[in-house]
Order: sequence, then structure tokens, then C-alpha cells
Amino acid sequence: MRYLPALLVAIGLLFVGNTLEPKQATVRSAVPKVVAEMELPQTLELYFYACGVVKAHFPEKASDHCPVSPIALFTPLKQNRHGEYSPGSRIVWLNSAFTHQSQISTFGEGVAVHEMVHYVLWGYDIWQDEKDKCREEDLAWSAADLWVESRGRPEDMNPEWWEWYEDCDSATDDPRPPTQKIWELILKKTS
Repeated sequence: MRYLPALLVAIGLLFVGNTLEPKQATVRSAVPKVVAEMELPQTLELYFYACGVVKAHFPEKASDHCPVSPIALFTPLKQNRHGEYSPGSRIVWLNSAFTHQSQISTFGEGVAVHEMVHYVLWGYDIWQDEKDKCREEDLAWSAADLWVESRGRPEDMNPEWWEWYEDCDSATDDPRPPTQKIWELILKKTS
């Protein structure tokens, strides 16, 4: 009975959430373990935060609503049209490949935020080319940085996460977006 309220909320989101496109609705038999282990309010908080980040960064492309329903985080996921698993599926990978414990306790909330931003970007399908991967990672990690800073837990960040950026910065003309700038955009959109 203790899980009944969360179950009812999840069922409600299934009916009132955004409708997934057919290609997104096709599923695999892999349930995101980390989401199952997270409290429902925490999962939704990260989800709506990620939506805010993307909409603030791409106001001309992002719609008023998130492109994917939060209930999709609790359902099996699929490979995308390029034959790769959707970014949301990487939440599964982080748990199954590296640990049997919760992603939150093992990797920290920063990684969960990072993957949630990928999940939202995948839904919007804003970036599709190989050259855009650095930009996608930049935004996702900057959002993760901002999240843990705002929670007063900078120790949640792993310095090794930023090593990949050095390769990205040297390979593209676009530097890593400054965290402060993203924060200002989010505040402007939500105030």
C-alpha cells in the first residue's frame, strides 16, 4: 500500500502526459533501473528541470511542452532511427554496465541530470548529426554542473567528466557553453 500513491500518480501521468510519436512508442524489454529506484517526485523534478534547460537554450525550436512524456521514463525504451539506443536508455546502461546499485547513490544526481537532458533532447530531435554530439554533451554536462551547484553539492561532480570536453573544444568552433549563461536563461524563462 505504501507505493499506491506513486503508482496512481504514474498512471495519471500516462493519461495526461504528452503523447509519444509512433517511433518513440516502440519499446524494448529494458526498464530503466535507476528510475525504478528513484522516488517518483525526484524523478519528475529532474525531468522538468531538464525540460527547462532545453527550452531555455533553444527557445526557437522547443515547444511549450516537453516532447516526451515523463511516464516514458517508467516504460521500456527502444533503439532510435539511427540504430542507437535513445539517450534515455543510457540510464539503463549506467546501472547495468557499471553497478547494480542506484545510479543516484553511485554516480550522483549530476549524472542523472546529464542523462535526463539527453533524453529531452532526443525527444525534440534537435541535433541529429555527428558534429552535434559535442554540443549535446556540453549542454548536458553544463546542466548537471548547474544542478549540483544549485544544491550546494559540488562534490557530486567528477572532474574526469570534463576531460572529454578538451577533445570537443579542440574539434569544434563552439566552446563549452558557460554554466552561468545557461542559468541566466533558465531564470529568465521561469521567473
